[in-house]
This record gives sequence, structure tokens and C-alpha cells, in this order.
Amino acid sequence: MRTLLPASVTSFLLAIPVFFMAKSFYKHAYIRRLKKDTVDAGMSTDKKALKKRLLKLLESFERSFPVKIRLEEAAETETRLAQAGRPLGLNASMFVSMKNICGLCLMAAPVLTLNPVWILGSPLFFMTGYFCPELYLKSRVKKKRLMIDRELPEAIEVMAIMVTAGMNMDQALRRTVLNLTGALSEELRAAVSEIDLGISRQKALVSLADRVPSDQLRRLVLSIIQAERYGTSLSETLRVLSGEIREEQRRKIKEEAQKIPIKMLFPLVFLILPAFIVLTVGPLVLTSFMLY
Repeated sequence: MRTLLPASVTSFLLAIPVFFMAKSFYKHAYIRRLKKDTVDAGMSTDKKALKKRLLKLLESFERSFPVKIRLEEAAETETRLAQAGRPLGLNASMFVSMKNICGLCLMAAPVLTLNPVWILGSPLFFMTGYFCPELYLKSRVKKKRLMIDRELPEAIEVMAIMVTAGMNMDQALRRTVLNLTGALSEELRAAVSEIDLGISRQKALVSLADRVPSDQLRRLVLSIIQAERYGTSLSETLRVLSGEIREEQRRKIKEEAQKIPIKMLFPLVFLILPAFIVLTVGPLVLTSFMLY
């Protein structure tokens, strides 16, 4: 008993600083996490405020300088904006106004220098700024297409499981939206909202295929419509389609991997090889010049 008492007292005394150290550690971790959440919330608030200011600027510019767009061009621009996820909530006329603003801002830079040479090149600056939003829109469309193509096989497999479990297609779409996150989930949620508003499922899916720049998603919509029209097994159709899409993605990855040596040829020949030659042959050349 005499030997156990000092040991228990020692353990208790050692446990006290350990407890306070752990408490301090968790307290500081909680404070850091709270600060991080506050900073993230502030950044999101700043982004929303900046977005509102940009929209107000575009609306005021559009009212001051109204832009006339042909119906075909407006429809094409609306389609591309929808495919890009409609950044900043822009419509066709606002997007054209943004192109004009970017062109004027970039053209103002050489004009303010008061250099005749730069002023003569100001139309080139205007064209560059005018087409910058187009490049940004194309990059957004490509990025969204890649994200949807990557998420599509998993979504198809979830739909197949739901249909096999006895759900109809509307219920399977709703379950898929709940189980997935990302760009594809947002587009499927929009299609489900259209169905809830009374639009037929076929029209909602066709609208989804037109809105999303993905050939694989169009294959999915076409497969669902054909399976419902001809009465084939929808779950089996979805499983086969998911396997085909995964196989195509593997093939594309292999093709990209085979292109890597060709893409590395330019920097290897024009950047790495000259530096290697200078480092190896340069000292010999300098030495020979110093000797002779």
C-alpha cells in the first residue's frame, strides 16, 4: 500500500499538466478553425459584393450604351453562357457589354502613355481585350465538360442501382442529386426542378443535353429516352452505358499518356538541350580560346 500510494500520486501529478496541455492545444485548434471559417466567410462575402458591383457596372453601361445583337448571335451567346454555367448571371447583351468594357479598358493603357507608337497600336489592344471574355468563356465550358464527364459514370451507376431497387426514373434522378456533388449534380437538380414544374421528363432531359456541353451526357439522355420508348431494361442499359463510358475514359487517358513524350520534345530540344550544351561544351571552348 505504501508503494502504491506514491505511484498514484505521481501519476495524478503528471496527468495535471498533460490535461492542461491538451486543453490548450484543442483551444488553439478551435480558435484557428474559427478564424479560418471567419476568413472564408469574409472572402465569400467580398466575392458576392464584387459580383454585385460588376453586375451594376454592366447594367449601367448597358443602359448608357445599348448594344444591338442579332437574334441568331444572341441565341448562340445564351447557349454558350448556359454551357459555361452562366458566370455572374450574365445574359447575352451583358456579355457583349463586358467585352466592350474590357476592350476599352485595355485600349486606354497605350492611349494614356501619350506615345504615338503605342497610340497607333491601341486598336490591337482593344481587340485583345474584346476577345478576352470569349477565351474565358471557352475555358469555363471546357472545364465544366471535363468535370461532368468525370462525374458521369458514378452518376449512371447510382441511377442503375436506384432503378434496380424498384424506383422510377424521376425518383432515381432525385436520389442521384442527393448522393452526388459537383457540376453534374447541379445540372441534374435543374432538370428535376423542371420536372417538378410540370415539364415532361423527356423535354427536361433534352433541355439538359442542350445545356451541358458533353457528348457522353447526350448519350445518356438518348439511351434513357430510347429505353423508355422501346420498353428495354433501363437498369441494364445504364450499366452497359456506364461501362462503355469508363472504357472510353481509360482509352483517352492512355492516349494522353502516349502523347506526353511528343509534348516533352519541344522543351527538351529548345530549352534543356541548349543549356546542357552550354554547360558541357562552354568551358572547353573558353579554355581553348584562352590557350590559343
